[in-house]
Amino acid sequence: MPEAVRTDRPLILDITEDRAALTGVFGCIAVIAGSALAWASVPLGFTTMTVAGLEANGKLTLVLGALALAFLVAALRLPGRDLSVLAALSSLGALAVAVAYWHDVRSASASVVSRLIENRGTLDPGAISARFAARPGIGLWVVMGGAAATALAAAALFVRGRATARWPAGSGGDEEEHHTP
Repeated sequence: MPEAVRTDRPLILDITEDRAALTGVFGCIAVIAGSALAWASVPLGFTTMTVAGLEANGKLTLVLGALALAFLVAALRLPGRDLSVLAALSSLGALAVAVAYWHDVRSASASVVSRLIENRGTLDPGAISARFAARPGIGLWVVMGGAAATALAAAALFVRGRATARWPAGSGGDEEEHHTP
């Protein structure tokens, strides 16, 4: 029989008193915030143009970060279920999207320059990338760091949940027996 929803303590206490939960929540917030920040910056003479995450694949990381946060909070409120695994998978999905964009960040150069000239000819992405090299923006780093932190925190919550399910507090399963002769 599954355990009931934990309502004996406020959720904020569960989060702030638990390092893994706090790390996971802050990681999810970082993924969500980083999704809207600059994912690429392209220097153009005296100015720099940026590509926001929501213009790129940030919509996916935003949804995955929100899902990870929902699963993480649910894992804290519904003990005995493996919802922390879903939080880890959601954050790893956000990490994969961010890493894939980081790997191909130079393609952002062509999109920035095409916005500047607004269909005034065809663009050769190779020539543009060589002249106007895009660099990863702060939002991309924030998403990757937050997603990694969330995945690690969710894994810690999962392992701890499995250990407490196997050896409940006071059962003696986590303590060594000492016999005196």
